[in-house]
Amino acid sequence: MRPSHDPDHLDPLEQFIEEQLRRLPPLKAPPTLAPRVLTAIRQQENRAWWRRSCWSWPWPCQLVFLFLTLGLLAMAGAGGFKAVSTVQLIFLQGWEAIATGWGVPQSGTLAQTLASAATTLASHPYFLPALGIAILAYLACVALGTLGFKLAFKRIE
Repeated sequence: MRPSHDPDHLDPLEQFIEEQLRRLPPLKAPPTLAPRVLTAIRQQENRAWWRRSCWSWPWPCQLVFLFLTLGLLAMAGAGGFKAVSTVQLIFLQGWEAIATGWGVPQSGTLAQTLASAATTLASHPYFLPALGIAILAYLACVALGTLGFKLAFKRIE
């Protein structure tokens, strides 16, 4: 379809459709539409401040939210170095167990070797804390991603 609406440049079908559409009477909104829209606007305005987008919060609350978020990110970043080194240590020890066949006879199968490595990893004193940190980091990423999406598309209810 061409962007020009000059009647001289329209195809016959386009001219016919254009004429038919111009003959239609203007549409009128139902009488209940305006009150429903105004009610919805009032309901949005009457929501509690914490249920709105953080951009419409009172400025002291915005500052507290900003400092809390930055503090959590700083703690996660500082603690992340320790957690990453711990997780690397655990997995390196697990891979060493696989490579050397720790506690597994030389004629052991791959399944036996992997089971031995899993047992070694699970018995490591830092395994459960590292697993917990990994799960919390995943949940924090999901939560921040959801919040970012809702803020970006302003879908906070």
